[in-house]
Amino acid sequence: MTLANHVFPFDLHTMTDKYRFIPFLKDKELYSNFNFSVFLDDYCNADCKFCVANIRCKTKNRKNVFGKNYNAYLKSLDKMFAFLRPLNPTISLTGGEPTLFPLFDEVVSLVNQYNFRIRAVTTNASQLLKNNQRILNCLIKNNWTYLNLSLPHWEQKRIEEIMRYKDTYPSSFADLLSQAHQAIKGTCVKPRLSCVLLKEGVGDLSACEKYVNFYNKLGYDNFIFRQLTYFNGKDTNQDIVRYNEQNVVTCEKIWKENEEQDKFTFFKRNIGYYYYVELYKYANNTIAFESADLATRKQEMQKYNYKKVFEVVYHPNGNLCSGWDGTQEILLNYQDL
Repeated sequence: MTLANHVFPFDLHTMTDKYRFIPFLKDKELYSNFNFSVFLDDYCNADCKFCVANIRCKTKNRKNVFGKNYNAYLKSLDKMFAFLRPLNPTISLTGGEPTLFPLFDEVVSLVNQYNFRIRAVTTNASQLLKNNQRILNCLIKNNWTYLNLSLPHWEQKRIEEIMRYKDTYPSSFADLLSQAHQAIKGTCVKPRLSCVLLKEGVGDLSACEKYVNFYNKLGYDNFIFRQLTYFNGKDTNQDIVRYNEQNVVTCEKIWKENEEQDKFTFFKRNIGYYYYVELYKYANNTIAFESADLATRKQEMQKYNYKKVFEVVYHPNGNLCSGWDGTQEILLNYQDL
């Protein structure tokens, strides 16, 4: 496969026409294979240099509208689940660090009660062995699908330098991930290693290969390498913007190196409304490269006058939105249900 055969960068306007939409909320149409993201909380015990969740200043440190009224929160979430579950979405839990959310176990249980078809959670892995592996046991008990483990390198020192933990971090992520894999081996939970491409971290094909080989020895065989998402503007955290501009590594760079060295074997591509994914095989491993263009997404949403909805996000402020800003593209408020 030559570089000319890659679809990215692609014309999102032409791609969206291939999707099937269903009627949704008065004059809107909803992508039939949409994902429902539950943004649990902003709090995280790390301060990653590249953090997308912290890049927008106006949404940083958002407070949950329910405070510590946990019964009210679960009641509102129950209503949202009841409203959206008949539409058969996939569901994902995110943050912040979602495993630190006080109601994480209760939310996971509620997801299971509604029997969502595919369930994912993305975590920095720091809590997986805490309290007798409570998080892992909760996921197993509630028939979870995907456990995405976000780590930007395989070396302990590099992980600490990039993720900048605010409190204590595991003395050995290698040992942590090895034990975690043993705990979920043979269960319903499928682990995936998620790594952002960075000049400071994993920045070329050789580093991708080392990353895969290192974690494969610990039992993992599913990997995602993500290109940094571009942000800019007055409402952004300029420290993160500058870091990302200085450290961005494109998927095209890795693909070009792969064409010269023939390490990974291409087998599939997935085209979304603002992202592009290519899938490769490497020995017994599945490797995805993912790129997203939020600027083009905004243009596309404006073309459709925000009447086509591709994903829904439930925010800590109680708003159900069609994007990651809880103050914009609002579809419903929890009080409206």
